[in-house]
Amino acid sequence: MNSLFRQMSQQQGNPSLLNMINLMKNSGNPQQLLYQMARQNPQIQSVLNLIQQSGKTPKDLFYETAEKRGINPDDVLKQLTT
Repeated sequence: MNSLFRQMSQQQGNPSLLNMINLMKNSGNPQQLLYQMARQNPQIQSVLNLIQQSGKTPKDLFYETAEKRGINPDDVLKQLTT
């Protein structure tokens, strides 16, 4: 078990968060579960639809969109990691 999951299960945490973690652990495919949960959010769903329609990877679409708007995508990523 991941140490984060272990720590959270040992503490009195947010019950809905603990339920979500247990659901992910027992789902068999956590990535697919996250994708399904994301599709329930209208903003994320529109992004997922855009990615699917483009036929590109999320990374390629991000770089292309940023460059079309005159934004250096690496600058955006640097801001997210600092």
